Amino acid sequence: PLHHPNEFISVLINPDHELLLLDDLTDLDAESQRAIRQSLDWFYTVPTITRVHSLSYKLGPMYWRVETSHGEREFVLYWSSEHIVELPSGEVRLIDVSGNRYTLPESGSLDEKSRALIREALI
Repeated sequence: PLHHPNEFISVLINPDHELLLLDDLTDLDAESQRAIRQSLDWFYTVPTITRVHSLSYKLGPMYWRVETSHGEREFVLYWSSEHIVELPSGEVRLIDVSGNRYTLPESGSLDEKSRALIREALI
C-alpha cells in the first residue's frame, strides 16, 4: 500500500494467516473503499516526534516521554538496529517494544533541549 495504494491489499487474521488478498481497491463500492482506506491510513500513519520531554535508561532500555504529531506519548525502546533505523531522508524510525513506530525528524527541526537529550542518549 505504500507505493501502490490501491493494489494488492492483504487482510490478515494473524501474522501467519491471510484471509484474503485484494487485487485492486477500486473494484469495491465507495463505502468499502472508504472503510479500507481509513484503516490503512490509521495503520500506516507514523507519529512524528516534535519534542522530547525526557529520555532515560534503566538497565538497557530507553524510556521516552515525547510530544508527537498525535499528542503526548511515552514508550520504551531497546537500543538495536532493529529498533532504531536511519532513513534515507535523514529521519530516524524508532520502533518501540510494542511495535509502535515513531519518526524522529532531523535534529535541526527540534528544540535545543530535545536535541541535547537525544545527543546524550544516542552518542
